[in-house]
Amino acid sequence: APLQIQNSIVAGNTATTSQPDVRGSFQSLGHNLIGNVGSTSSSSGATGFGATGDLNGGNGQPVINPLLGPLQDNGGPTFTHALLDGSPALNGGSFENAPEMDQRGSLRPTIGSIRGIDIGAYQILTGVNLGPVNRVPIGVITFRNEAIVFDDISSRLISVSDFDAGSSELEVSLSANGGKFTLQSANGLSLSPSQTLTNLASTTLSGSLTDLNIALSNLLFVPTTGFSGTATLTITTNDRGNTGSGGAKTDIDVIEIDVRVPFSPNVFTDSVDANIGNGVALDSAGKVSLRATIQESNALPGTDKITLGAGTFTLSRGGIDEEIAATGDLDITDDVIIEGAGVDVTIIDGNSLDRVFHVRPGGKLTLKNVTIRGGLVSGFGVGGGILNNGTLNLIDCKLTANSAYDGGALGSYSGHVNVAAVTNVIDTVITANSAGQRGGAMSLEGWSETNKSLVTLQGVTISSNTSPVNAGGGIYVARWGELDVADTLFENNSSRVGGAIYSSSVGNIASIRIRNSEFRNNSAVIIGGAIYAYSGTQLDIEGSLFTLNHTTDTNGLG
Repeated sequence: APLQIQNSIVAGNTATTSQPDVRGSFQSLGHNLIGNVGSTSSSSGATGFGATGDLNGGNGQPVINPLLGPLQDNGGPTFTHALLDGSPALNGGSFENAPEMDQRGSLRPTIGSIRGIDIGAYQILTGVNLGPVNRVPIGVITFRNEAIVFDDISSRLISVSDFDAGSSELEVSLSANGGKFTLQSANGLSLSPSQTLTNLASTTLSGSLTDLNIALSNLLFVPTTGFSGTATLTITTNDRGNTGSGGAKTDIDVIEIDVRVPFSPNVFTDSVDANIGNGVALDSAGKVSLRATIQESNALPGTDKITLGAGTFTLSRGGIDEEIAATGDLDITDDVIIEGAGVDVTIIDGNSLDRVFHVRPGGKLTLKNVTIRGGLVSGFGVGGGILNNGTLNLIDCKLTANSAYDGGALGSYSGHVNVAAVTNVIDTVITANSAGQRGGAMSLEGWSETNKSLVTLQGVTISSNTSPVNAGGGIYVARWGELDVADTLFENNSSRVGGAIYSSSVGNIASIRIRNSEFRNNSAVIIGGAIYAYSGTQLDIEGSLFTLNHTTDTNGLG
């Protein structure tokens, strides 16, 4: 049975292999502080946390520091770690099932008290003013002349908490260096000096905690034109001594914003980086190639961006099955954004040497406004245009004239790794690709319940793709694959079975959800002109149209 835990702190624990604070199966009863919960999709982390009041670090979020004092005599029969001012454990516990006393024998508050229950073994006594706590993101990256939004969606939310503020007013001062900021709202707040909400270098806001956090959400930071380097946004919160003794308290945090210069290839030739990791992406001739910028982006920590102008970037360095982007396909091992000038003018051509991109486990690739063509994987290879074993985002792209054994244009496979393969395709055209066996446009397959292949299609056109020998002219969904389709057109795709989509779970669950989409003129030789879903597939269809799909031998959906 899973271990049950409530109102407890587990943080600051270490192992020689840098494992998280917890591992295995738990049942959180709420209001725990876990410094590093680890990856919830990995055997090296823990499951079961996320109940009401839980504060979890790790799993893609910053590790939480509970702000504990040194182990010392704070009263009581044993040494204890006191909670320092600003600790996220303060007032974070639950009255439900809380012990009457803390580790020292001090009485904990009861329902109706000014103070709440603190998480852990140490309870702050009532009557002392508790300071505010700023929560700010770390590792913030943007690019020259590109604005950045601080919001919850991007995991960059700025917020303020103060456990004993009640309805009293607080004061938040903001100041920027290397850019200016814009607030989306200041309802209920006063600004000093009185000014507009846009293009601010500094301001002081006064008001309730709720109104302050609304103003801080969706804050827009715009770097100074042409600026690159480290910009800063400083937030200082003053509680004005709301309750208890000790006077006013403040919390000051500086958000560092790494404003990077995007790489910009100046040649169409396919050359390697002469000095990987030096930040300049020059080949031996002093030119900047697409391959060199990818090698440099992989070597540098954090997100890097590559901007491509009009033209065709053709791969010419033969050599398959190496994984550092030196030959063959362009391997992605870090977080890379590639943005072109439009699908009609910016083209990356695999030249039938190999697939075009391979996103390695742990890598992340975002492609915008480019065409991917000419990728070819021979033998039993997967993903003619792109093979994704990590995270892939396609936005306003086109994939065409690519070919592989499985997944003519795209293969999304989690493989023998402890993370899912995640693919998001938005406003993209996938057309005229072919597979020797399965998935003319795309194939997806996971490895286990925790290592799935997750694919989302939004506003995509999948047309004229083929897999004439086997299954899934458009998409092939295999075991542990999850496909979510919305506002998408499947047209003129063909296969032996399942003209547009074929699903085969092979004893394990595959999942397909289709909303507001159209299947038109797809065809299969045997069965499933539009869709063939094998036993074990969970298939949900909502608000969609199937018309003019056909099979040669027997009937099928559409």
